[in-house]
Amino acid sequence: MSSKTMAPMVVRVGVLALLCLKLSNAKLMATYPVGNATSTTVTMKTATFRHANTSFSVAGRLRFVDGSDPSALGKEIAGTIMIVDFGSYQNAFAWGRACRSQACVGVVMVTRIDPTVSSLEAWVQADRAVRPNEQISPTPIVILDGKEALASIDEVRRQSEPVYATMDSSDVVEGTSMSVVYAGPGATVAFGIAWFVNVVNIIAAIYKVAAFAIDGEGKLRPVPLYPGVVFVTVLVASTIRLLFFANAAFSQLQGLSKPVYRIAITAFIPVTFTATAAIGMAMHDHLMQGKTVSTRHKVAVYSLLIALGFVFAIDLAGTFAAALTWHSFLNLTYISVFYFGINIPASILFIKYGRAVSKALLKNDKVSAGERARSLQFGRRVTISGVIGLFVLLTQFIFIPMSTVSVSYYLMLYTLSATLGALQ
Repeated sequence: MSSKTMAPMVVRVGVLALLCLKLSNAKLMATYPVGNATSTTVTMKTATFRHANTSFSVAGRLRFVDGSDPSALGKEIAGTIMIVDFGSYQNAFAWGRACRSQACVGVVMVTRIDPTVSSLEAWVQADRAVRPNEQISPTPIVILDGKEALASIDEVRRQSEPVYATMDSSDVVEGTSMSVVYAGPGATVAFGIAWFVNVVNIIAAIYKVAAFAIDGEGKLRPVPLYPGVVFVTVLVASTIRLLFFANAAFSQLQGLSKPVYRIAITAFIPVTFTATAAIGMAMHDHLMQGKTVSTRHKVAVYSLLIALGFVFAIDLAGTFAAALTWHSFLNLTYISVFYFGINIPASILFIKYGRAVSKALLKNDKVSAGERARSLQFGRRVTISGVIGLFVLLTQFIFIPMSTVSVSYYLMLYTLSATLGALQ
């Protein structure tokens, strides 16, 4: 018997032996030839998607799928264990349906593309987004992440000979990077504090809207444009953040469906910056009172406002599109850099012009005591907002390189930045 025919036989014998062992804990155990009549086995820890098949032990040849369209798969995956990059298309159950329709034996979702975000989003759709005992797919589906497991699966993929494997089930909390986030109380406490800050924000926004809209005699009055925009956007942004952190604090990030989670994690950002733009315009108009403003200046200011509004609208539309289609249409890194970029001048200008408002009022003896007090309060609040903005910038600066280290770093830095933004 030649070495070429001997190698596959050795691999199959190895697979049969693995099946007989019936090892506990979720594992993907891949066996491939390394020499004449010899083989090696690589063990990679995995976690089972609870709403898929939760009790299984299957075997088959590994089939790596590079596309992002489950419906494009054909008979080539029959009898195989399919390996899919989670980041290419994140709907694990769509891959499960495609697998079942073509008689493949199981699906392995690998978090190779953007591992921290992929691990987090796999966790989101793995457990409590629907009723605990509801089975969405009868196909065995597992998640494979972590540096060691990803290095191992890359080594397996480089093999020129067919690779056979066994795949066993376990509980979803084993084998994922997200499982360590809730190992202690620290993350839950941080999420709870962030949730409480947004509760306070919502109450304060409602109170301020009422104070502007109702006069001392209890009659309704029109709310000025810019304060109205600020209060409404703060209310909306705080409600979105409240939803996310309630899910994180009380349901371990598994209480929302994946589309709702996707909206909750980023939709508040363009809404918050809309409030920042409105405060900037209010501040600008306050400083320009009684001054002659050139047409060129007006065109420049409103052109900038329109451009920012256009970007905010695209970002918000991209968020909803990603939630509904499970595809990311915007590069999150570029979007993050954009917001980081506009936050720098915004924070500096808030500090500068907040102090300028206060100084101008001290020199102006023609305003009433009540108007002076309100304007001084506005100036101080703008200055404080600018100072907090600098701390937000610091957390964003740290977030960019550190968020890829682990899911824990990603979530804690995200929580710190979002909470400081809420205080801003």
